[in-house]
Amino acid sequence: MYYKVLFKKNTVCLRITETRVFIFLFKTACVFSCSTTLKPFTMSTKSVSVLNDLTEINNDRIAGFEKAIADIKDENVDLKALFQEYSSQSRKFSQELTAIVAGYGEDVETGNSVAGTLHRAWIDVKSLFGGSDRASILSEAERGEDAIKAAYKVALENGDLSGTALETVSNQASEIKSAHDAIKALRDAARSMN
Repeated sequence: MYYKVLFKKNTVCLRITETRVFIFLFKTACVFSCSTTLKPFTMSTKSVSVLNDLTEINNDRIAGFEKAIADIKDENVDLKALFQEYSSQSRKFSQELTAIVAGYGEDVETGNSVAGTLHRAWIDVKSLFGGSDRASILSEAERGEDAIKAAYKVALENGDLSGTALETVSNQASEIKSAHDAIKALRDAARSMN
């Protein structure tokens, strides 16, 4: 790439190659030049692992909410809308985390965790034995929210993230906490009605 910029009657030219930046300053009859080697910024293995773990648990959250939406009866239709919102939220979070990891040229996690898959199987077994009332649905949803909230807390406390990754995870953690608190409040209200 080659850029030419006029700056206060001087011409500054930048030539950017894959590994070097050349800067030329043209002033009257003199030419000043310098160059520097570009060092690629890489993400630590621990940071990649943390972001991929968060992507995985967001994928679990999506699958969990979509499963709950499919199983919810008409009397709890309001929960379908809420769970759809949180499923979309995690889809967005997963995409943001994936973009950060891919932006550094690292391998991206796209699957679900074993723990999340087992949790959804447990929900299936419970629903066979009558665990499909509002309080039960919200209790299981809150259990899932506890897991993702804890994962974000660990990710922020371990000190492996910095820059954009840290800012993104911190913002997501705040939204996850709000979602957790909303589901917990609904669960508590449902329990008090029984």
